[in-house]
Amino acid sequence: MLEKDLYPIVAEYFRKKGYIVFVDDYRFFSYFGRRPDILAVDMHREEIIVVEVKIRPRISLKQLYRYMLMSDYTYLAIPFSMPLSDEMIKAMQWGVGIMRVHDDRVVITKEARRNEPLDILKDAVLYRVRMMTRSLAEK
Repeated sequence: MLEKDLYPIVAEYFRKKGYIVFVDDYRFFSYFGRRPDILAVDMHREEIIVVEVKIRPRISLKQLYRYMLMSDYTYLAIPFSMPLSDEMIKAMQWGVGIMRVHDDRVVITKEARRNEPLDILKDAVLYRVRMMTRSLAEK
């Protein structure tokens, strides 16, 4: 199993909830030299959710912290059977949520706590989403 195998399942979870979803989009978002695996945006509520997908217990707390600076909610999506690592538990203490993926469904086992993103970063993400969706609508 690869991380990319979980992307469509998690993306569909957010699409069904009405979010605009970007998956590992190289041309679109890169903050602090990293890009989120999944970015889900609700333009009506101006809400941004970042999801980092992992298939191994090792995670980068620094990477998650950076995503918290640009999003309202941050999640880790992991296989259903994966045990939580010490880093994942630490991330949960910061407010990162846990999504477990089993077959073709997503189960939220820990809701994310609302982040306090930096306005300049959040506004930049929302601006890019507006420009991207506008250019797609014009085609």
